[in-house]
Amino acid sequence: MAKAASLAKKSERGKRTRTALLDAAERAFGFGGYDGASLREIAGDAGVPLGVVHYHFQGKEDLFREAVLRKQAQAMQLVNDSFARAEAASSTALTVQEVIECFLRPFLITFVEPGHELRDYVRMTSHMMSSYMIPEVRDVLRGLNRVTDPLERRLKALVPQMRDQDFYAVLYILEAAIIFMEQDVGFIDDLTLGHHSAERLDQLVVPTAILFSGGISALLGSANKTHKSDLQIGRNPAGPRPPFPLPPQAPEADGFWLTDAQWAAIQPLLPDKSRGVARVDDRRIISGIVHVLQSGGHWAQAPGEYGPPKTLYNRYKRWSKSDVWPAVFAALEASGGPVLRMAARAE
Repeated sequence: MAKAASLAKKSERGKRTRTALLDAAERAFGFGGYDGASLREIAGDAGVPLGVVHYHFQGKEDLFREAVLRKQAQAMQLVNDSFARAEAASSTALTVQEVIECFLRPFLITFVEPGHELRDYVRMTSHMMSSYMIPEVRDVLRGLNRVTDPLERRLKALVPQMRDQDFYAVLYILEAAIIFMEQDVGFIDDLTLGHHSAERLDQLVVPTAILFSGGISALLGSANKTHKSDLQIGRNPAGPRPPFPLPPQAPEADGFWLTDAQWAAIQPLLPDKSRGVARVDDRRIISGIVHVLQSGGHWAQAPGEYGPPKTLYNRYKRWSKSDVWPAVFAALEASGGPVLRMAARAE
Protein backbone atom coordinates (compact mmCIF):
# COMPACT_ATOMS: atom_id res chain seq x y z
CA MET A 1 0.00 0.00 0.00
CA ALA A 2 2.81 2.37 0.91
CA LYS A 3 4.57 1.61 -2.39
CA ALA A 4 1.39 2.29 -4.38
CA ALA A 5 0.89 5.58 -2.57
CA SER A 6 4.50 6.57 -3.30
CA LEU A 7 4.11 5.77 -7.02
CA ALA A 8 0.88 7.78 -7.19
CA LYS A 9 2.60 10.72 -5.54
CA LYS A 10 5.46 10.57 -8.04
CA SER A 11 2.99 10.32 -10.89
CA GLU A 12 1.12 13.41 -9.73
CA ARG A 13 4.39 15.28 -9.25
CA GLY A 14 5.44 14.27 -12.76
CA LYS A 15 2.18 15.59 -14.21
CA ARG A 16 2.62 18.90 -12.41
CA THR A 17 6.18 19.19 -13.66
CA ARG A 18 5.13 18.43 -17.23
CA THR A 19 2.36 21.03 -17.02
CA ALA A 20 4.80 23.60 -15.64
CA LEU A 21 7.19 22.94 -18.52
CA LEU A 22 4.43 23.32 -21.11
CA ASP A 23 3.23 26.55 -19.48
CA ALA A 24 6.80 27.88 -19.52
CA ALA A 25 7.16 26.80 -23.15
CA GLU A 26 4.07 28.83 -24.10
CA ARG A 27 5.63 31.93 -22.56
CA ALA A 28 9.08 31.37 -24.05
CA PHE A 29 7.88 30.60 -27.57
CA GLY A 30 5.31 33.38 -27.33
CA PHE A 31 7.93 36.07 -26.72
CA GLY A 32 11.07 34.65 -28.32
CA GLY A 33 9.76 32.52 -31.16
CA TYR A 34 11.09 29.05 -31.92
CA ASP A 35 14.72 30.01 -32.45
CA GLY A 36 14.73 32.57 -29.65
CA ALA A 37 13.46 30.19 -26.97
CA SER A 38 15.91 27.81 -25.28
CA LEU A 39 15.30 24.69 -23.23
CA ARG A 40 17.46 26.14 -20.46
CA GLU A 41 15.23 29.21 -20.31
CA ILE A 42 12.10 27.06 -20.24
CA ALA A 43 13.51 24.82 -17.51
CA GLY A 44 14.46 27.86 -15.43
CA ASP A 45 11.00 29.38 -15.79
CA ALA A 46 9.43 26.08 -14.74
CA GLY A 47 11.78 25.87 -11.75
CA VAL A 48 13.37 22.53 -12.68
CA PRO A 49 16.88 21.41 -13.78
CA LEU A 50 17.54 21.23 -17.53
CA GLY A 51 17.77 17.44 -17.39
CA VAL A 52 14.12 17.24 -16.33
CA VAL A 53 13.10 18.70 -19.69
CA HIS A 54 14.84 15.86 -21.49
CA TYR A 55 13.15 13.37 -19.16
CA HIS A 56 9.70 14.52 -20.29
CA PHE A 57 10.42 15.54 -23.90
CA GLN A 58 12.76 14.36 -26.65
CA GLY A 59 13.91 17.89 -27.43
CA LYS A 60 12.72 21.39 -28.31
CA GLU A 61 10.75 20.25 -31.36
CA ASP A 62 8.88 17.64 -29.30
CA LEU A 63 8.20 20.18 -26.55
CA PHE A 64 6.88 22.72 -29.05
CA ARG A 65 4.61 20.14 -30.69
CA GLU A 66 3.13 19.16 -27.34
CA ALA A 67 2.66 22.81 -26.38
CA VAL A 68 0.68 23.50 -29.56
CA LEU A 69 -1.40 20.33 -29.50
CA ARG A 70 -2.24 20.60 -25.80
CA LYS A 71 -4.81 23.41 -26.19
CA GLN A 72 -5.57 23.27 -29.90
CA ALA A 73 -9.00 21.70 -29.40
CA GLN A 74 -9.73 24.22 -26.65
CA ALA A 75 -8.92 27.14 -28.98
CA MET A 76 -11.16 25.69 -31.67
CA GLN A 77 -13.96 25.23 -29.15
CA LEU A 78 -13.59 28.87 -28.13
CA VAL A 79 -14.38 29.95 -31.70
CA ASN A 80 -17.22 27.44 -32.13
CA ASP A 81 -18.80 28.57 -28.85
CA SER A 82 -18.63 32.20 -29.96
CA PHE A 83 -20.60 31.42 -33.11
CA ALA A 84 -23.03 29.17 -31.25
CA ARG A 85 -23.90 31.89 -28.72
CA ALA A 86 -24.43 34.53 -31.42
CA GLU A 87 -26.56 32.26 -33.58
CA ALA A 88 -28.67 31.16 -30.62
CA ALA A 89 -29.31 34.79 -29.67
CA SER A 90 -30.29 35.89 -33.19
CA SER A 91 -33.59 35.16 -34.88
CA THR A 92 -32.04 35.72 -38.32
CA ALA A 93 -28.87 34.63 -40.06
CA LEU A 94 -25.74 36.46 -38.95
CA THR A 95 -24.51 39.27 -41.16
CA VAL A 96 -20.98 39.47 -42.56
CA GLN A 97 -20.04 41.94 -39.84
CA GLU A 98 -21.46 39.71 -37.10
CA VAL A 99 -19.64 36.66 -38.45
CA ILE A 100 -16.33 38.52 -38.36
CA GLU A 101 -17.09 39.77 -34.84
CA CYS A 102 -17.74 36.20 -33.70
CA PHE A 103 -14.37 35.12 -35.00
CA LEU A 104 -12.44 38.08 -33.62
CA ARG A 105 -13.93 38.35 -30.16
CA PRO A 106 -12.72 35.10 -28.54
CA PHE A 107 -9.12 35.73 -29.57
CA LEU A 108 -8.93 39.36 -28.50
CA ILE A 109 -10.82 38.77 -25.28
CA THR A 110 -8.10 36.37 -24.08
CA PHE A 111 -5.93 39.47 -23.57
CA VAL A 112 -8.58 41.29 -21.57
CA GLU A 113 -9.70 38.71 -19.04
CA PRO A 114 -7.11 38.52 -16.23
CA GLY A 115 -5.38 35.17 -16.13
CA HIS A 116 -7.21 33.75 -19.16
CA GLU A 117 -5.92 30.20 -19.61
CA LEU A 118 -5.43 30.65 -23.35
CA ARG A 119 -3.62 34.00 -23.25
CA ASP A 120 -0.07 32.60 -23.43
CA TYR A 121 -1.21 29.91 -25.86
CA VAL A 122 -2.74 32.41 -28.29
CA ARG A 123 0.33 34.65 -28.08
CA MET A 124 2.60 31.66 -28.73
CA THR A 125 0.72 30.40 -31.77
CA SER A 126 0.43 33.92 -33.15
CA HIS A 127 4.15 34.57 -32.77
CA MET A 128 5.01 31.26 -34.37
CA MET A 129 3.14 32.14 -37.56
CA SER A 130 6.09 34.38 -38.42
CA SER A 131 8.20 31.20 -38.40
CA TYR A 132 5.68 29.19 -40.41
CA MET A 133 8.20 27.81 -42.90
CA ILE A 134 10.65 26.47 -40.30
CA PRO A 135 10.46 22.66 -40.84
CA GLU A 136 10.30 21.96 -37.10
CA VAL A 137 7.13 23.99 -36.64
CA ARG A 138 5.34 24.03 -40.00
CA ASP A 139 3.56 20.68 -39.80
CA VAL A 140 2.11 21.19 -36.34
CA LEU A 141 1.10 24.78 -37.12
CA ARG A 142 -0.84 23.61 -40.17
CA GLY A 143 -3.28 21.96 -37.82
CA LEU A 144 -4.20 25.40 -36.50
CA ASN A 145 -5.61 26.31 -39.93
CA ARG A 146 -8.75 24.44 -38.91
CA VAL A 147 -9.52 27.21 -36.43
CA THR A 148 -10.62 29.41 -39.34
CA ASP A 149 -13.07 26.80 -40.70
CA PRO A 150 -16.15 28.26 -38.93
CA LEU A 151 -15.34 31.71 -40.30
CA GLU A 152 -14.58 30.54 -43.83
CA ARG A 153 -17.68 28.35 -44.06
CA ARG A 154 -20.07 31.10 -42.94
CA LEU A 155 -18.52 33.83 -45.07
CA LYS A 156 -18.60 31.60 -48.13
CA ALA A 157 -22.31 31.04 -47.59
CA LEU A 158 -22.94 34.78 -47.24
CA VAL A 159 -20.89 35.90 -50.27
CA PRO A 160 -20.87 32.94 -52.68
CA GLN A 161 -20.46 35.30 -55.63
CA MET A 162 -17.15 36.67 -54.38
CA ARG A 163 -14.09 35.85 -56.47
CA ASP A 164 -11.84 33.30 -54.78
CA GLN A 165 -8.79 35.52 -55.09
CA ASP A 166 -10.63 38.33 -53.28
CA PHE A 167 -12.17 36.00 -50.70
CA TYR A 168 -8.87 34.44 -49.64
CA ALA A 169 -7.14 37.81 -49.68
CA VAL A 170 -9.69 38.98 -47.11
CA LEU A 171 -9.15 35.86 -44.99
CA TYR A 172 -5.38 36.28 -45.07
CA ILE A 173 -5.41 40.00 -44.24
CA LEU A 174 -7.91 39.45 -41.43
CA GLU A 175 -5.83 36.67 -39.87
CA ALA A 176 -2.65 38.70 -40.31
CA ALA A 177 -4.29 41.61 -38.47
CA ILE A 178 -5.37 39.34 -35.60
CA ILE A 179 -1.90 37.80 -35.37
CA PHE A 180 -0.28 41.23 -35.11
CA MET A 181 -2.79 42.47 -32.53
CA GLU A 182 -2.21 39.41 -30.38
CA GLN A 183 1.52 40.12 -30.30
CA ASP A 184 1.22 43.87 -29.71
CA VAL A 185 2.61 44.95 -26.34
CA GLY A 186 2.17 48.69 -26.72
CA PHE A 187 2.39 49.87 -30.32
CA ILE A 188 -1.35 50.50 -30.38
CA ASP A 189 -1.05 52.71 -27.27
CA ASP A 190 1.42 55.02 -28.99
CA LEU A 191 -0.12 54.94 -32.46
CA THR A 192 -3.62 55.81 -31.24
CA LEU A 193 -2.38 58.40 -28.72
CA GLY A 194 -3.87 56.40 -25.88
CA HIS A 195 -7.34 56.04 -27.37
CA HIS A 196 -6.78 52.28 -27.53
CA SER A 197 -4.59 49.95 -25.55
CA ALA A 198 -2.99 46.52 -25.90
CA GLU A 199 -4.77 45.68 -22.64
CA ARG A 200 -8.18 46.56 -24.12
CA LEU A 201 -8.05 44.82 -27.47
CA ASP A 202 -11.71 43.85 -27.15
CA GLN A 203 -12.53 47.46 -28.08
CA LEU A 204 -11.22 46.72 -31.58
CA VAL A 205 -13.68 43.91 -32.32
CA VAL A 206 -16.50 46.04 -33.74
CA PRO A 207 -14.34 48.60 -35.64
CA THR A 208 -12.33 45.80 -37.21
CA ALA A 209 -15.46 43.87 -38.21
CA ILE A 210 -17.00 47.01 -39.73
CA LEU A 211 -13.80 47.70 -41.66
CA PHE A 212 -13.58 44.19 -43.11
CA SER A 213 -17.30 43.84 -43.88
CA GLY A 214 -17.13 47.18 -45.68
CA GLY A 215 -14.10 45.97 -47.58
CA ILE A 216 -15.95 42.83 -48.65
CA SER A 217 -18.83 44.96 -49.93
CA ALA A 218 -16.40 47.13 -51.86
CA LEU A 219 -14.72 44.09 -53.41
CA LEU A 220 -18.09 42.69 -54.45
CA GLY A 221 -19.01 46.03 -56.01
CA SER A 222 -15.78 46.19 -57.97
CA ALA A 223 -15.88 42.61 -59.21
CA ASN A 224 -17.12 43.65 -62.64
CA LYS A 225 -14.78 46.61 -62.98
CA THR A 226 -11.30 46.62 -64.45
CA HIS A 227 -8.62 45.56 -61.98
CA LYS A 228 -5.04 46.69 -62.35
CA SER A 229 -4.03 43.05 -62.38
CA ASP A 230 -6.33 42.51 -65.38
CA LEU A 231 -4.51 45.22 -67.31
CA GLN A 232 -1.08 43.96 -66.34
CA ILE A 233 -1.62 40.43 -67.57
CA GLY A 234 -3.53 41.34 -70.71
CA ARG A 235 -7.03 40.18 -69.83
CA ASN A 236 -10.05 41.54 -71.61
CA PRO A 237 -12.10 42.97 -68.72
CA ALA A 238 -15.29 42.80 -70.77
CA GLY A 239 -14.87 39.12 -71.59
CA PRO A 240 -15.26 36.01 -69.43
CA ARG A 241 -12.59 35.37 -66.83
CA PRO A 242 -10.45 32.29 -67.44
CA PRO A 243 -9.76 30.00 -64.45
CA PHE A 244 -6.10 31.09 -64.46
CA PRO A 245 -4.17 34.17 -65.67
CA LEU A 246 -3.39 34.12 -69.39
CA PRO A 247 -0.11 35.52 -70.73
CA PRO A 248 -0.22 38.61 -72.97
CA GLN A 249 0.50 36.56 -76.09
CA ALA A 250 -0.82 33.21 -77.17
CA PRO A 251 0.02 30.44 -74.68
CA GLU A 252 2.03 28.53 -77.27
CA ALA A 253 4.37 31.51 -77.68
CA ASP A 254 5.19 31.96 -74.01
CA GLY A 255 5.16 28.46 -72.59
CA PHE A 256 3.01 25.50 -71.67
CA TRP A 257 -0.58 25.93 -70.49
CA LEU A 258 -2.91 23.07 -69.60
CA THR A 259 -5.82 22.69 -72.00
CA ASP A 260 -9.34 22.12 -70.68
CA ALA A 261 -9.08 18.42 -71.54
CA GLN A 262 -5.70 18.03 -69.82
CA TRP A 263 -6.90 19.88 -66.74
CA ALA A 264 -10.02 17.70 -66.54
CA ALA A 265 -7.82 14.60 -66.70
CA ILE A 266 -5.41 15.54 -63.91
CA GLN A 267 -7.62 17.55 -61.55
CA PRO A 268 -9.12 14.47 -59.81
CA LEU A 269 -5.58 13.25 -59.06
CA LEU A 270 -4.56 16.30 -57.04
CA PRO A 271 -4.41 16.16 -53.23
CA ASP A 272 -7.40 17.48 -51.33
CA LYS A 273 -6.96 21.15 -50.52
CA SER A 274 -5.61 21.82 -47.04
CA ARG A 275 -8.13 22.92 -44.47
CA GLY A 276 -8.18 26.55 -43.46
CA VAL A 277 -5.97 28.19 -46.09
CA ALA A 278 -6.85 26.76 -49.48
CA ARG A 279 -4.41 26.43 -52.37
CA VAL A 280 -4.92 28.89 -55.17
CA ASP A 281 -4.55 28.71 -58.96
CA ASP A 282 -3.64 25.01 -59.19
CA ARG A 283 -4.04 25.07 -62.96
CA ARG A 284 -1.65 27.99 -63.38
CA ILE A 285 0.93 26.60 -60.95
CA ILE A 286 0.93 23.13 -62.53
CA SER A 287 1.23 24.68 -65.99
CA GLY A 288 4.32 26.51 -64.77
CA ILE A 289 5.83 23.35 -63.27
CA VAL A 290 5.30 21.45 -66.52
CA HIS A 291 6.85 24.36 -68.44
CA VAL A 292 10.01 24.29 -66.28
CA LEU A 293 10.37 20.51 -66.49
CA GLN A 294 9.70 20.49 -70.23
CA SER A 295 12.09 23.34 -71.02
CA GLY A 296 14.88 22.12 -68.76
CA GLY A 297 15.38 25.64 -67.39
CA HIS A 298 15.90 26.82 -63.83
CA TRP A 299 12.94 27.46 -61.56
CA ALA A 300 14.03 31.07 -61.17
CA GLN A 301 13.69 31.54 -64.95
CA ALA A 302 10.01 30.57 -65.08
CA PRO A 303 7.90 33.29 -66.77
CA GLY A 304 6.11 35.56 -64.34
CA GLU A 305 2.69 34.58 -65.74
CA TYR A 306 2.98 31.31 -63.82
CA GLY A 307 3.38 33.07 -60.48
CA PRO A 308 6.37 33.25 -58.10
CA PRO A 309 9.11 30.74 -59.06
CA LYS A 310 9.43 29.80 -55.38
CA THR A 311 5.77 28.74 -55.36
CA LEU A 312 6.37 26.49 -58.38
CA TYR A 313 9.44 24.93 -56.77
CA ASN A 314 7.80 24.42 -53.38
CA ARG A 315 4.70 22.81 -54.91
CA TYR A 316 6.83 20.48 -57.02
CA LYS A 317 8.99 19.41 -54.07
CA ARG A 318 6.06 19.03 -51.65
CA TRP A 319 4.05 16.82 -53.98
CA SER A 320 7.16 14.84 -54.92
CA LYS A 321 7.20 13.53 -51.35
CA SER A 322 3.63 12.22 -51.67
CA ASP A 323 4.02 10.60 -55.11
CA VAL A 324 1.48 12.86 -56.79
CA TRP A 325 3.45 13.61 -59.94
CA PRO A 326 3.79 10.13 -61.54
CA ALA A 327 0.00 9.78 -61.79
CA VAL A 328 -0.39 13.39 -62.96
CA PHE A 329 2.30 13.01 -65.62
CA ALA A 330 0.78 9.73 -66.86
CA ALA A 331 -2.67 11.33 -67.17
CA LEU A 332 -1.14 14.36 -68.88
CA GLU A 333 0.65 12.18 -71.41
CA ALA A 334 -2.50 10.15 -72.07
CA SER A 335 -4.45 13.34 -72.76
CA GLY A 336 -1.99 14.58 -75.37
CA GLY A 337 0.41 16.47 -73.11
CA PRO A 338 4.20 16.25 -72.99
CA VAL A 339 6.02 13.14 -71.80
CA LEU A 340 7.53 13.97 -68.39
CA ARG A 341 9.45 12.05 -65.79
CA MET A 342 10.38 12.91 -62.23
CA ALA A 343 13.53 14.99 -62.00
CA ALA A 344 15.49 16.26 -59.05
CA ARG A 345 15.52 20.00 -59.79
CA ALA A 346 16.87 21.90 -56.85
CA GLU A 347 18.13 25.07 -58.47
